[in-house]
Amino acid sequence: MRVFVFAAGLAAGFAAAGVAPAFLTGAAGARQVAAPRTLLVAQKRVDAFAQDGGRIAWASDCKVRLGALPASKRTLLGNTGGSYCFEPASWSLALAGKRAVWGGYLKTASNNRYGTIYTAAPGSKQRDLEDLEQVEREWGAFLVGAAGDGATLVYSSTYVREFNGPDCPPCSLHVTGFPVRAVVGGVRRSLVGTPPAAAIAASSGRIAVVPADRSEIKGCCAGVEPHPVPNDPVQIRSARTGALIAKFTPRGTVLDVALSATTAAVITQDVGTRRIERFSAATGAPIRSTGVAGAPVDLSAAGGTVVYRVGRTILSLTGASDVQQHVATAAGTPIGLSIESRRVAWAENVRIGGRIRGRVRAVTI
Repeated sequence: MRVFVFAAGLAAGFAAAGVAPAFLTGAAGARQVAAPRTLLVAQKRVDAFAQDGGRIAWASDCKVRLGALPASKRTLLGNTGGSYCFEPASWSLALAGKRAVWGGYLKTASNNRYGTIYTAAPGSKQRDLEDLEQVEREWGAFLVGAAGDGATLVYSSTYVREFNGPDCPPCSLHVTGFPVRAVVGGVRRSLVGTPPAAAIAASSGRIAVVPADRSEIKGCCAGVEPHPVPNDPVQIRSARTGALIAKFTPRGTVLDVALSATTAAVITQDVGTRRIERFSAATGAPIRSTGVAGAPVDLSAAGGTVVYRVGRTILSLTGASDVQQHVATAAGTPIGLSIESRRVAWAENVRIGGRIRGRVRAVTI
């Protein structure tokens, strides 16, 4: 345990410097990866990024755009809420084929937060799917996330309700809904049977759902974002009907989830130790559990490969191996990091020509 804590501290320092230390990469015998290439450069900073197949979507300057690779032709899908922009940290963007779903909370001076979830595809008008509101940023609708793959496009907004009583404060807060929503042809529909989620992922007509903790939290103005119960099963369900296909139980609290045609993966934390656990997407059978240093985030999967990042360092795990391969070191904090087949892509904001602009970078592994 002492060795791991020491390594985690070093990893954080290396990540801040944009360096991939050998103990993160499992350097012995590690294959070399080609240098990243630039897919596009935006006129202003990029706030969100997603990819699916041969297309990418990105949000910049309060607009969401779609591009087919190489992204020389760009299609405007919509805006982020009239004359307002979303808060930079509140974004969620997913792409499935040519259709995107995006949402977030608007920049306002109010103590409450207001937002909307939208969808659009080339040749169709931008549509509102759901309005979001958080009262005093303590309770209301929390945008958990969105996920897309092929014909599957889903999102989750989980509602946290405040119950007032004669002794309030202290008050009681707990999750009361909603199920995961699928977006088909620009129309949303609830996937019956899916629980309120703390995280979701999608692949190959299935979704992975990390159920949110529905127990009560007492105390005035406690505020609670949807979070999972430690050691609680993760569910794999049909993206068409919501029917349960498989489930698996990670060790600890799930911090992120990813899904491919063959593999379900989670980042977990248990007594200060973070791990990436991999399971069969078909049966839920365990494949491998690998200890990781630092604070891994932005988990994504394709086939038997998962990618993630620690700071600006992008890493991968393949099959049942514990070797953490260094993929790339981004010039800025990676946004929307994901893997599509063998293409690992992300957006980053860097200084170009004397001003901050966003660009999308990719590397083939």
